[in-house]
Amino acid sequence: STQHLIIDIRNNRGGFDNIGAELFSYLIDSTWHFYDYLEANIWKADNPFFEYSNLPQPEIDTLMTQLILEENRQIVSQDGFELLDSTGISNNYPSYSGKCYLLLNEHCFSGATEFATTFKVYGRGLIIGQETGGGFGVNCSGWIPTFTLPNSGIRLNVPLFKYVSQTYGESYEGGVLPDIKIEECIENLFKQEDVILNTALEQIKLEGSKNLHH
Repeated sequence: STQHLIIDIRNNRGGFDNIGAELFSYLIDSTWHFYDYLEANIWKADNPFFEYSNLPQPEIDTLMTQLILEENRQIVSQDGFELLDSTGISNNYPSYSGKCYLLLNEHCFSGATEFATTFKVYGRGLIIGQETGGGFGVNCSGWIPTFTLPNSGIRLNVPLFKYVSQTYGESYEGGVLPDIKIEECIENLFKQEDVILNTALEQIKLEGSKNLHH
């Protein structure tokens, strides 16, 4: 009976990809795709690259079992990541068929941006807020070991996988763009006024008035 649903993922820096996929599976009533492909550079378990990482050898060996060589690159196999499914992912029942409003800002990254990308590609609702910090359709994440540079001792966290969402050819060199762009200002923070959320509520009121006139 709920006609309008606001999903607020502002300041969400990501997490486990299956959580975003599971959420979206309740918002669609047909088979859909989350990832197009996952890619990694070609390396072997004994590559010197790993000598400077904090990954123990058993984890490196496990990682290698999840990769298959295809066209000069390493692709994560379906055995390792169930969301890489060329046949599509089934939705969860009962799926929600009402109107959705997705709230974003520049602090959305990784898994949150993957969810936002899928939401936008499938046209599941109105996106309100700011362009995400994470890229539309692509991000680097997955296994993120820490590497210590041998001479300087500087430590770096380096993601090993390139995740490419299914966008059906749509591309944009930036983040996920909102349908209604809202610029935050310091005055709103002092007033504790949530302009992005208020805009979503105003859109719901507009939808309600349209239905009354029909």
